[in-house]
Amino acid sequence: MKFLIAASVLIFTTTAFAQFDNIKIGGGIGLGSIKGNLPAQTSYAGKIFIETEPFILPFNSIQVAFTFAQKLEKIIPENRTNRYYPFINSFSLSGISKQYVTSSLFIKEAFGLLLLNDRTYDDVNTWNYGFILSVSGGTTLSKKSEISIGLDYGLTLNNTNASYFLFMIEMQYKL
Repeated sequence: MKFLIAASVLIFTTTAFAQFDNIKIGGGIGLGSIKGNLPAQTSYAGKIFIETEPFILPFNSIQVAFTFAQKLEKIIPENRTNRYYPFINSFSLSGISKQYVTSSLFIKEAFGLLLLNDRTYDDVNTWNYGFILSVSGGTTLSKKSEISIGLDYGLTLNNTNASYFLFMIEMQYKL
């Protein structure tokens, strides 16, 4: 449900990018780890984003994203009585630099700001701020679509110092 709400918000905010060119929407899935005030937990993740190419900033594009990650055991069949599965929600705004290796292969690096909701314990519900770093490599499938594989690292600087490290497969489509 949270994923659908975030997707709706991101899609409806597309009009905020009206002065920009080349709007892209996308999403991804992945595996990695989340960490709050507990040892790192293996997790699965989902990500949705809107990316646009501004005409002023020094970046090739900027991206607004929502990422959700939860302990991997949540999707494994087991007795769920009185079980809590740690998770995080995050919103990020990143500047992306993209270099083409060939006409269809590319490398992307991103750096930006992160707002992360730490829910690693059932009694913890804190908002943390920090930075996001990512690097990925991919290929253009057509004039309007791309696929990439990469790493996302989010690090926060206050409250519980929550963080995540995710290996993601992403797909994006140009509107």
